[in-house]
Amino acid sequence: MEYDNYDDMYDEDMLQDMMAQYGDYEFDDVEEYGRIPFKELINNCVIPTLSQASHSLFPIYLMCFVFKSTLYLGGSDSKEESFMPSWFPHLTSAIFGGMALYSIFEKNIVYILVCGVLGYVILLMSYRSCRSYSGAVMSLFIVTFIVLCELVLVQRKDWHNVRGAQIILSMKLIGLAFDISSEKTDMPRADTYLGYVFCVGTVIFGPWTSYHDYTIAVQQNITKGFSFGWLLKVIRSIILTVVCLTVSTCLTQWLILDSGEKWLVAYRDAQSFRFSHYFICFVAETSATLAGLGFTEVMWGLTVSKPQNIELPRSLVDVVTNWNLPMHYWLKNYVFLVVQPYGVVIAVFLTYAASSLLHVSVNKLVPTI
Repeated sequence: MEYDNYDDMYDEDMLQDMMAQYGDYEFDDVEEYGRIPFKELINNCVIPTLSQASHSLFPIYLMCFVFKSTLYLGGSDSKEESFMPSWFPHLTSAIFGGMALYSIFEKNIVYILVCGVLGYVILLMSYRSCRSYSGAVMSLFIVTFIVLCELVLVQRKDWHNVRGAQIILSMKLIGLAFDISSEKTDMPRADTYLGYVFCVGTVIFGPWTSYHDYTIAVQQNITKGFSFGWLLKVIRSIILTVVCLTVSTCLTQWLILDSGEKWLVAYRDAQSFRFSHYFICFVAETSATLAGLGFTEVMWGLTVSKPQNIELPRSLVDVVTNWNLPMHYWLKNYVFLVVQPYGVVIAVFLTYAASSLLHVSVNKLVPTI
């Protein structure tokens, strides 16, 4: 039976009873949301959040560790004595990277794979026909691929799901192309290329690493293996990952309630966002270090972000540069310095344009420009 209004659903006596029940209710007496006990915060927020994060990250960390262990166990103290084929480390890196991609993105992995394969074809063709323009050709391909995928070829939800990994892949391809253009490196073999662009330690969360750093890391995994410094770096990065995730998800909302001053609430929300960014950065540090990336002559020094310089900056430059150090290095060396001979204004504009294209949706970027 259908009713035209609520009066038809209830008779007059029922309506009077309902009004009597709610007539004396004082809405001003509603209790404001208060701060829950710390123990409840641990049980209802911290533990479930860390459990969910570890469930997602542990398989990736494990694959990174297995990759590094495989190269060390299959290698030797010198490159000449190693019995592994030269292609084995790179294909191992690519295979584990593909497994990591599938564990996170599932069927959407196809967009990353297509971009990577087409990138090698473009790189090979530009290398053979016009090596000095390889960087420009690759940049044009990446811009075209991103715009077509976002506006035409891929559903918005699926594209935004893989956007982070696409940023890392785009930076790798453009950086490698410009290194080939400037003759800093030669055209890599297919196995080496696949190992680099799909490296298990950087393929999902980053950070961006150069092709030169990747090849050095592979050799070090074969000859040097593990060390106490490597273990300390992994433990430090994991601890900072846990701290940043806890602060971002649980502590900021618990310390500063919605009933606080509006500027304090705004600061809380901004701080929660910043710590979520630090969380991703330390996840990237952990995965890359577990895979054997980031070793210098003295120590394991891979650093993605410096939160202390962002929370307590001396200037806005500190915030910009320390927000994402590999990204800052990439923009400086592969965009700004490349375009600088054509004018500083053009170089600054294209640097901001490149950063925006990698980070912002095209639908939002075009109206802004």
